[in-house]
Amino acid sequence: METRVDGANNWPGFSELVCQVEGKKDGCDAAVFEVVVKTLKEQYAELGLELPNAGRLAEAGVRTVTVGHQLHLFGGPAFLHYKVITAIRKAEEVGAVPVFWIASDDHDFEEVRWVWGESEKHIWDGRFSGGEVGQMSLEGLDDVFTKWRRDVNSEDLDEIGELLKDSDGLTYAQFYTKLLHMWYGDKGLVVLDASRGELKRLFAGSFAKELKGEGVANFVDQKPVKPRGVNLFYSPEGGQRVGIIRDGDKLLCNGAVLNEGGVNWEDWAEENADSLSPSVLFRPLYQEFLLPNSHVVLGPSELKYWVQARRAFEGFGIGFPNLHLRDHIVVVEKDVGWSIEDGWKSSEELVAEFVDGEVKDRIGALLVDLSDEDLVGVVKDLGLDIAVEEMVETNSPRVRQRLRKTAIKKIRRRIREEESRSIERIVIANDKIVKGKIPQDRWGNFHVLSKSLGGFVNFRDKLLETKGAERPVMQVIVVDNY
Repeated sequence: METRVDGANNWPGFSELVCQVEGKKDGCDAAVFEVVVKTLKEQYAELGLELPNAGRLAEAGVRTVTVGHQLHLFGGPAFLHYKVITAIRKAEEVGAVPVFWIASDDHDFEEVRWVWGESEKHIWDGRFSGGEVGQMSLEGLDDVFTKWRRDVNSEDLDEIGELLKDSDGLTYAQFYTKLLHMWYGDKGLVVLDASRGELKRLFAGSFAKELKGEGVANFVDQKPVKPRGVNLFYSPEGGQRVGIIRDGDKLLCNGAVLNEGGVNWEDWAEENADSLSPSVLFRPLYQEFLLPNSHVVLGPSELKYWVQARRAFEGFGIGFPNLHLRDHIVVVEKDVGWSIEDGWKSSEELVAEFVDGEVKDRIGALLVDLSDEDLVGVVKDLGLDIAVEEMVETNSPRVRQRLRKTAIKKIRRRIREEESRSIERIVIANDKIVKGKIPQDRWGNFHVLSKSLGGFVNFRDKLLETKGAERPVMQVIVVDNY
């Protein structure tokens, strides 16, 4: 059963006011995009893959809809797939080519090295030197995959295992490209690895502008993301990816001075473009420089910092695209007693509500609303060992309040004991929706969720068929169990 939710306010992190942002962009430089398409063909040929939408990419005036993400282990949280599915649907709606911008030059390995299974979190013990995650080898990936597959216990994972066997010698970014192609290549998704030197060299002039102090920080506010003095990272010859720091008239990286003795930044940026990568506020400009996007699909936090960077687009003379919030979906079991109107509650909050409901059903009122005499009657009916008579005999408000508190606590505890099976069921079911206050789509894995919905392809295609992509989709999918 599906439930479409018109309002977005119950999803944490954003409000209805930031679901979509209108931009205006005519495309990108045709000569630049010609190099992008040539690079894509080489990227796919190196992996023995056929480039989706190759013919359309070569057409004059082609438009794209782009979505990007970090290289989370085996897809990581489900929202990676929700982002991709949103981009594919939006691209079909506006007659564009869907593109996945693979964040191969990111260096936050701790953030992407994990994936949840049915019962536990699995962590990749890969050898990470502090450089770009996309350049890592696949060492140790077999071990974590074996444990994850055993936990998930789904035939859908067999094809990932086969892909892993055929990926000896590949970098993590190349493996991830093959993974995304396996999942969405038949739907026309193009995966772009923009960390390649031939693409960065096209943007060298903008890198130089940033290095000269004429960059992003001059155009953006200080929130929600604090801009760096220089919004570039430097990782020469595959070394550590380290931020460039401005110190007076010097630019430092890992303690070394980059402009000792004076530097022509245009020449330096051209020569070192392969080793440069933009920060979170600069990357959107690089993306829009390369691609003729009509729309960019984003998560709530991403959307906020894209809006923050809007004036920087003007400063660099780059068109600003339409921004579209990704789909938000939650899969719930029908007996959990959860609704989107209630928002995101911890298991303890739900259990407390259940116990209060049980008490009200039995005695016709909430415990806190009972008189002292009625509360004493409930204690006696349940056979609880509490000397509550003093509650109605004492003249001390403090003593009365203490005894009321003790009685209510023990009554609730007795109800919890008597309804332990129902409570256990609530906790198990709710733990599949939210961990603490973190919603399912930010940790739950798409392959795990799809098991109750006919498998990966069936769930994917079901979401792709969702109508009404002109607005962000908020959807609750109710299943018997999972």
